[in-house]
Amino acid sequence: MHRLLLLAFLALATSLAVPKVALTADSVQRPFAGWCETAPIIGPSPTPGALFRVTFVGSCRLTHLGRTSQVAVEDVFAGPGGLTLAGTSTYTAADGDTFTTTFAGPVQQTGPTTVSFEGAETVVAGTGRFAGATGTTRFSGAAVTAPPGQPGAGWFTVEGTISY
Repeated sequence: MHRLLLLAFLALATSLAVPKVALTADSVQRPFAGWCETAPIIGPSPTPGALFRVTFVGSCRLTHLGRTSQVAVEDVFAGPGGLTLAGTSTYTAADGDTFTTTFAGPVQQTGPTTVSFEGAETVVAGTGRFAGATGTTRFSGAAVTAPPGQPGAGWFTVEGTISY
């Protein structure tokens, strides 16, 4: 009888401890900040109303991730307030875990072949340790454009939080 009570107590204690550990791990908010270098390529967009699409691959250095690769697709639109961008980005950590964001913000033409941009980014999905991740950042950067189909050069910084 004593063993049965001990086993029941251990089973109860284990069942109560596991969810608490999982909830705590899922809710840890961490700084998400750093910089990325990119190679933007301008091309046609299949999105109605978009002026063009920019696809880029980047190499980033981010807090809590270290060296990270990034692939993004954004569409650029003209509106009453000027140019805006909207897109999605996937960041891949060195171990292969990923998280995906959506982002949007204004674009400013700063020269014949240069632009600056800023905006907000929201974490919407993830894999591995980032499954169920959430978070938001602010980003800002600049790019030198190239003729359509040719890679340009760009960079941006991010600062915010990610929870996973």
